Amino acid sequence: MWSKLTKFGRVRVGAAALTAAIGSTLPFTLPAFQQGASAQSSPSYSGMGCVSSNADFGDATPFTDYVAGSATLYTSSSSYIQDTEGAIAVGGAVNFTVAPGKYFSVGIRLPGSYSSNPGLAGDSLIAPNGSGSPIVTAGNVWVGSGVGKVQNGGHLGSVNRSATESTPLNFAQTTQLLQNESNGIYGDSPSQASYGFDNASDTLTIMSAAPPGAGSVVDIPDSVFSHKNMTVDVKAASGASVIINVTGGSDMSDVATVNASPQYTLWNFGQASSVKLAPTVQWRGTILAPYALLTGGAQIEGSVYVQSLKSIAETHLDLYQGCVPTNLFISKTSNPSSITSGQSSSYTINSSASGTVIGVTLTDPLMYAPGVTYQLLSFATTASNQTAWTNCSFVPPTSSTPGEVTCKYLGGEGGVTNPEFAPVVIGVTTAPSTPTTLLTNTATLSSPIQSVSSTAKITITPPPPSLSIGKTVDGVTQITLPAPSLSNNYRLTVQGSGVFQGPITVNDQLPSYVGLSYGTPAVSVISGLATSGCSISASNLLACSFSPSQSYLYVPPTQSLASITVPFSLSSSATLAGSFTNEASVGYGNSTMTSNVVKVNVNDPSLSITKSVDGSQSVTVTSPSANHTFTLTPSGSGTFNTALVVSDFLPNYQGLSFGTPGISGLYSGFTESANSCTTPTPGQVMTCTFPLASGVSFIQVPATTPLVTITVPFSLSSSAPPGSFTNGGAGTTGTSVSSTGSTASSNVVTVNVNGTTPVAPSQQLTATLSKVAQVASVQPGGSDSFSITGTFSGTVSSPVTLSDPLPN
Repeated sequence: MWSKLTKFGRVRVGAAALTAAIGSTLPFTLPAFQQGASAQSSPSYSGMGCVSSNADFGDATPFTDYVAGSATLYTSSSSYIQDTEGAIAVGGAVNFTVAPGKYFSVGIRLPGSYSSNPGLAGDSLIAPNGSGSPIVTAGNVWVGSGVGKVQNGGHLGSVNRSATESTPLNFAQTTQLLQNESNGIYGDSPSQASYGFDNASDTLTIMSAAPPGAGSVVDIPDSVFSHKNMTVDVKAASGASVIINVTGGSDMSDVATVNASPQYTLWNFGQASSVKLAPTVQWRGTILAPYALLTGGAQIEGSVYVQSLKSIAETHLDLYQGCVPTNLFISKTSNPSSITSGQSSSYTINSSASGTVIGVTLTDPLMYAPGVTYQLLSFATTASNQTAWTNCSFVPPTSSTPGEVTCKYLGGEGGVTNPEFAPVVIGVTTAPSTPTTLLTNTATLSSPIQSVSSTAKITITPPPPSLSIGKTVDGVTQITLPAPSLSNNYRLTVQGSGVFQGPITVNDQLPSYVGLSYGTPAVSVISGLATSGCSISASNLLACSFSPSQSYLYVPPTQSLASITVPFSLSSSATLAGSFTNEASVGYGNSTMTSNVVKVNVNDPSLSITKSVDGSQSVTVTSPSANHTFTLTPSGSGTFNTALVVSDFLPNYQGLSFGTPGISGLYSGFTESANSCTTPTPGQVMTCTFPLASGVSFIQVPATTPLVTITVPFSLSSSAPPGSFTNGGAGTTGTSVSSTGSTASSNVVTVNVNGTTPVAPSQQLTATLSKVAQVASVQPGGSDSFSITGTFSGTVSSPVTLSDPLPN
């Protein structure tokens, strides 16, 4: 039921074709512009071809005045009648302010009015709320209760006063379409027209090179319209559309005259919040100002599409018949926009168009990234008002070629008006091995006359890789080494997993120790890592660095990344009986991991000593007796650089005496003499000392080996009483061995003395016994007692037993 417009777009044509097309159709001669002013060269037409379409202004198309918000329309005191020749739609409050004796008329030139052909032609007034009593000449009326009596000025149709609930116009949706249209026109190239200002005549000339049926766009700053009482001349071929984008604010009050074709001139004030016309100007051309308040003007030859209106201007029925660019819209989003390697995301592409679309193509090149795969998840409609794609295809990317999603709408003749195309959803899957990546994808919606693009990004960040480092010395974490010791190694093992995109560093503050020196480190790394080796500074800091040989390296869980071997030696000058420890660290990014601690003991010999008596740990002897022996056997391993000293506190027991110690099996490198052991004396310490041989600075004993055997003979005289005594153990009354700072104590042995030998006849025991009764005789029922007395002489070597058989 609404009128139709046409649409235009860009078409490239050659110079000859251009001359043939427009050379004889321009109804004017391009003027010579004043040099130094804002003149531009004559435009060269690059082609804005029109295609037939339905109304580009949506449901606002048939209205002479479309106001999204409120409007005040009033008559001047000098005019008998003020009117809007076409239909009016006001989304907010409308106030028809009429001076006494005056009238405000609506729709006087609509079909069906007394000045036009009979017959109703749709709605002439939509005013959900407001005040005033306009004269409506033709059409149906939708008004709220606030609007006064609607006077019938001709062929008035029905009056509906439930407009707030049943108005046939969706103002929010229609206004959004107008705003999209206005914004889209600003994005069109202004190369199809030019303008220049003549200071002498205060005339702004706008020139279009478009032939009839085509159109052009020109962008003009609002400052150009600031010349007092200026004239605007729009020169174009008959039937050629001219769209004028006024940039910035829009104070047009200095414009006194506008010479233009009303039905083929469109003024776009989409960047303005207000548009002010001179109160006496006769403005030619449709005004598109969907964000602005329009004020002023005497007559407007064209439609008005505004946010709000306050004017005494008459609006004449000159609907825009020219071209409006088809505006394509596209929005690409990612959800989520940031993910961790191994997670998934998706792109969603929403696209639409204002106006009629014959055919469009959606293309989305997909960039290759390691570990990233794409899937075309959906391109079907999800709502009844959506337009389905004719077909979609998907080509995955490779390392050498990008992929692409391509969707086409082939509408055929007539196309589709104001389509919202089905959303296209592209899945994005990442592997755990995906490095830090910024996926930047730009989708483009294009038609033969326009293309628009939208970009969405997905940031992929791998989780921090895991790292650990272990350290050993000659395969263990603690070791005792002699000095010198020339072939020893620290070994550092770096393990890890995950995505590495930068250097891995290893640091180890190697110990400083007298006689300790280091060789050249050896490094081996996993495939995919590169290293220039390791260095040891003057302060013994080991520093190593490894980096991926490519942009990144993915390592599966817990693999060895690098092995570092650091040889070291201990000279004979190394401090004896000492030790040193250290640990290493591995770092990546802001994280540092520390190894275990390893320890090296230097010249710390191991010593032990065993003791026996007559080859056992415990013996029983008689007294007197001889030919008994204490045996002391110290053993050891490691490096010895001082004398071997054995100390034995000898027991003190009655009748015990010692003979001369015996020495055998002394380990090579130690030496003995006649005075190696002091004289053994009961209750005294016997000390045996075995110094290093002349010219020997140390002795290396590779494994636990007896170092010497010392025998101490002892005997017991006949005066030795029964009992026992011990020898050995720890402390000052025990037995010990020491050398090179190490000391060990022996076990304890026991000697029991509890037997005797036969007594000589002269020493045999003699005894005299006597027994006496207390009374000689006893009567029956009486009592008596015996006394026994014994006298002994000689040696008592066993218990004495006395027995007396009593009479019966």
